[in-house]
Amino acid sequence: MSRFLYLKLAVQNVFKEKNTFYPFVICTSAMVMMFYLISNIEIVCKKYEFEGNDSMALILHFGIIVCGIVSAIMIFYTNNFVMKRRVKQLGLYSMLGMEKKHIGRIVIWETFTTGFVSIISGLLLGTVFTKMIFLLFLKIVRVNIDIKFELYPKSIISTVIMFTVAFAAIIFINIIKVVRFKPIQLINNSKAGEKEPKSKLIITILGCICLGIGYYIAVTVQSPLNAIFEFFIAVVFVIIGTYLLFISGSITFIKLLKSNKGIYYNKNNYVTISGMLYRMKMNATGLASICVLSTAVLVTLGSTVSLFVGCEDNIRNMYPTDISTYFLYDKELDEKDGIEITKEAYDYSLLTPAVEKKADEYNVKVKDLREFYLLFELGKCDGKSFEVDRTMLGTTMLYLVTVDDFNRITGSDYKLNKDEVLVELKDQTIDINSFTVFGKEYSVKQCMNDSGFIYDETMSIGDVYLVVVNDFNELLNANNNSLMQMRETDDINEWYNNVQYQYVFNLEGKTDDKKAFAKVLRDTLNDTGVAHLAAVENIYDARDMYISFYGSLFFLGIFVGLLFTIITVMIIYYKQISEGYDDKSKFEILKKVGMSEREVKQTIRKQIITVFMLPIAVAIVHICFAFNIVKKILVLLGCTNTPLLIACFAATIALYTIAYAIVYLVTAKSYYKIVYAN
Repeated sequence: MSRFLYLKLAVQNVFKEKNTFYPFVICTSAMVMMFYLISNIEIVCKKYEFEGNDSMALILHFGIIVCGIVSAIMIFYTNNFVMKRRVKQLGLYSMLGMEKKHIGRIVIWETFTTGFVSIISGLLLGTVFTKMIFLLFLKIVRVNIDIKFELYPKSIISTVIMFTVAFAAIIFINIIKVVRFKPIQLINNSKAGEKEPKSKLIITILGCICLGIGYYIAVTVQSPLNAIFEFFIAVVFVIIGTYLLFISGSITFIKLLKSNKGIYYNKNNYVTISGMLYRMKMNATGLASICVLSTAVLVTLGSTVSLFVGCEDNIRNMYPTDISTYFLYDKELDEKDGIEITKEAYDYSLLTPAVEKKADEYNVKVKDLREFYLLFELGKCDGKSFEVDRTMLGTTMLYLVTVDDFNRITGSDYKLNKDEVLVELKDQTIDINSFTVFGKEYSVKQCMNDSGFIYDETMSIGDVYLVVVNDFNELLNANNNSLMQMRETDDINEWYNNVQYQYVFNLEGKTDDKKAFAKVLRDTLNDTGVAHLAAVENIYDARDMYISFYGSLFFLGIFVGLLFTIITVMIIYYKQISEGYDDKSKFEILKKVGMSEREVKQTIRKQIITVFMLPIAVAIVHICFAFNIVKKILVLLGCTNTPLLIACFAATIALYTIAYAIVYLVTAKSYYKIVYAN
């Protein structure tokens, strides 16, 4: 035979089997385009210098890896559906006298043709849409610098290599399938379904246990630091449980319905239940995959949308004032170490005149100025006792301030004795009579709620306590007690003070003037001669950095969500097509034994809707149980607004469910067209 004959047959098959090959080519072309686009944008982020470009490039590089892995999985998975539709025709070739090597060559040319068209069309589409997507990315991350748009050969080469390897692997897999199957098996394989497990009840129970473990981990996790590790453990258990319950649990449930004579022998249920048992036997793995992918889409989009929409809110939580500075109060230690202390070293009254003078030079005005002493520690708290712990286990934040500073900041008029304190747990209501701080027990004069004290939550990953003591000496004593406690538990010999003098304020004026002033503020504060300036931070630089970070995550979330959605649509489409061909003869038999056309259509519709909506319903249940652990993880990224998080996830679920229903309506038409065809 001429080699061109195999190519001709392969091309004819591709054009003839439109329902099989066209969606596959469209899907893989989209994957090629997306991989190429994200590769191109990553190169731009590495090439140009702008605020947050390093974090953007890192996030996009992670996206390239995810995109490559997901694309490869999609190609392998959908190829199985394609081959399942093709094996009957290939079997006929064998029955007509073709040897396996001839059939293999046809398969090679078919895969080569679809792969070549997919890669070329994907690159062409990527080239057309690159500039638009690139401008959209810059808009999302709010980059306003002049970046020259270019096409980079490196991204083209990496895309071609990635998908060439994927299609080469598919050719190898398909050849193995051709070699392994006998002609009669090739003909019957298209009708073969998943083998029903022998011990359905045992597998069902195991699936329930796995799902229960995953749900339990997700619901009970407390520490945001532990949430990431426990999230992956929970995901593994939930995925295993989902597959086991779809494969076995669904069949067990349908058999229970079948054993109930009152339900099963009802005219409206008899055919539906029998058909459902067959459908779940044939398609349980595909339905479980749709459920898992839908859950992944909802988690990815819900999380990234929450971060992006709540970006400003998250930034303001971490930076409650425009400018945040603080000095370490080390006066006693300086004297102890024999360091010469100038008159200005701890004269904090020098700060305001210098700052206001510099602000006038930059046409901005200082407002909402707050000055106070603060002792800040990380540790653990059981609700009545706080112990310092600066390791990864210390997730509770403690603020200690003097009552004079607290009254001045909040406009209160509290008075405290030496061993009395005021206590507040941010965003929560508590009622305690005593509170132990670093081993010393204090009498709680009052538990406050929403005192108006401004918290800096830059490091907040757990509860935040505010403790108000009676004077500055008590603040120093508390600091000494914390260091003694650390020395006893962590064998820390270095003696250093953690009392800070906080100097924070807002600015009024044009944004560019504020940024310019913030850049020279450190030098201004150093020029005053006040000792131990530890930090000078401003919300403007932080906003640029976090917007680029959240924007990149949002952009990547859209990309990954779209990838998962494309795969979900492809699985649904091929499932509908496969079921259409398998069910056509069955429903023809039903009509021959007396069922009316209307009853047959009603039965089909009921089965399709039930099977189709099951994965999205289970995915929504997964999201409800996963919400707690996802919320803990997002706390690490600064998202602490739970109502906003709920709203974003609810909106994401609603929109995805609508899109899912549209996919059902579109793909169901293909199914009905096959089943009702004469």
